[in-house]
Amino acid sequence: MNAYLKLDSPKVYLQAGRANALKQFQSLVSDTTNSFDNVITADSSKAESEFFGSRAAMLLCGSWIESKAGSAVPKDFKMAMMRVPAVDDAVDANINVAAAGGFAVIPSVSKNMGLAKDFLRFMSTDEMLELYTKVTSSPRPFVYDAEGTEGLSDFGKSVIDIWQAHDNFYMFSNNPLYYNVFADWPKDGVPYMQIYSGLITPDEAVDDNYDYVKDNWKSAAQNSSK
Repeated sequence: MNAYLKLDSPKVYLQAGRANALKQFQSLVSDTTNSFDNVITADSSKAESEFFGSRAAMLLCGSWIESKAGSAVPKDFKMAMMRVPAVDDAVDANINVAAAGGFAVIPSVSKNMGLAKDFLRFMSTDEMLELYTKVTSSPRPFVYDAEGTEGLSDFGKSVIDIWQAHDNFYMFSNNPLYYNVFADWPKDGVPYMQIYSGLITPDEAVDDNYDYVKDNWKSAAQNSSK
C-alpha cells in the first residue's frame, strides 16, 4: 500500500491486491438474485428505504449512514457495521483501510490566519473529537478515547470496535498526481457496479485503469509540475 501511494510509476496500478480486493467484493455480491428488483437504477434513497424497511439484509455504505439517514431510521431498528473479510492468503489480515482521514486547508492569502489555526486546534481537542464521533458514528484519525464517547449509538460502537481492533491504514499520498489527477480508479470511477452487472471482470477493471494511467502519465506529470 505504501508503494502504491507513492505513485512512482503507472505500474503500481497493476498491484495484485487491487484485483484481489475486487474479486473479494465480487464474491460477496455476485449472486444478483439476492438484490431487490432494479437495484442498478436505484439511488441512495431507494437503497436506504429498502434496507430500513427490512427488505434488504445488507447495505453497502460507510459509517456515515446513521447520521445521513437521521429520522428515516425506524425506532428500535438494529444494525451494525461489518468489516469486509480479508482476502485469502493476505499478508496482514488485520489491516483495516480506514476512510476516516481528514484534511483541513487554510488559504495562503487568508486574512485571518491566526484565527483559522486556532479553530483547527479547537476542532482537534478531545472534546470536539468525541463530539464528532458521537454525532457521526465515525472516528477521527487522532489518538483519543473514541470507544469511551458518551452517547454513542450501538451502530457507532460497532464502527469503533472495528477501528479499535485492527491496524488502521489511511489512504494518504504526498504525490499530487494521486489527489489531483488519478486517485484509485481514474478511468470510470470505482468499478463496483460494472462488476456487479457483469459488464467487466476485476482483472479487466485493473488493466483498464492501468492503461488509462499509463496513457496519461506523461501529460499529467508535466501539468502537475507547473
